[in-house]
Amino acid sequence: MNNKSVKIGEIVRKQRYERCISRKKLGGKCKISEETIKNMENGKNVNWSTVMAIASFFDMDLGDLNPCIGKEAPPKKDKENKD
Repeated sequence: MNNKSVKIGEIVRKQRYERCISRKKLGGKCKISEETIKNMENGKNVNWSTVMAIASFFDMDLGDLNPCIGKEAPPKKDKENKD
């Protein structure tokens, strides 16, 4: 089991619970399967495009979603300031 995936999965589960969003709804909004979200929450490896889609949905930086990245995560693009 990948330690990074466990931490990401715990954060995703917490965000879903806090926002009362089902795996099915999150998957539909992010265009990923409910099974992929379940796997992520259970600590299985997932690809970065999945992590990025979920981070975007929750309006989080990758560093917020994956504490293993921390400050090394690229800054989130400001929608108003497109440099």
